Amino acid sequence: MKEVFPQTKTLFFMSGALFLMTVTLYSLGMVMTTKAGEDIQALQGEISSALVKKTSLKSLEDDFRSTENEQAILDEYVLPKDGGVSQFEELDSLASLAGVSLQNSSVTTEDIPNNKDVRFVKIVGSASGPFSSTRHFLRLLEEFPKASIVEDIEFSQNGTSEKKIPEWRLSFILKTLVKK
Repeated sequence: MKEVFPQTKTLFFMSGALFLMTVTLYSLGMVMTTKAGEDIQALQGEISSALVKKTSLKSLEDDFRSTENEQAILDEYVLPKDGGVSQFEELDSLASLAGVSLQNSSVTTEDIPNNKDVRFVKIVGSASGPFSSTRHFLRLLEEFPKASIVEDIEFSQNGTSEKKIPEWRLSFILKTLVKK
């Protein structure tokens, strides 16, 4: 059988191939556009969260600036520059509040490596009194309103005494941060 329209067959075949190429390229373009849209959305999300963080940090920075005077007062209270004198006064005040007698046996300073602004004042002392009073004094020491650390705590009963209420002794080391 003789082909009547050989060019029509070729044209039909070429049209089909062209149609398949067009559909393939269109699909590929849509996939790439969708991927680019997702990437753009992700970047918009990152930019949005970065702006929120920046706004929060700016607000926090403004708050810090607006409270500089209060911070200085608090710093001076928590980290005094008097070399530990106020710590002695506060320890005496805590001892009388707890009802114990206080003995400070040594005071030294310790530098903190790689810190040129503050140092430790180390106070070695003891307090004597009834057990409930010495225990109360220890609690007050632990809640000392300065930047401090209570170390090497030791409770012991002071020898036998004629008193009805036995005397207890609390030995302690208190390290307090002070400005240089």
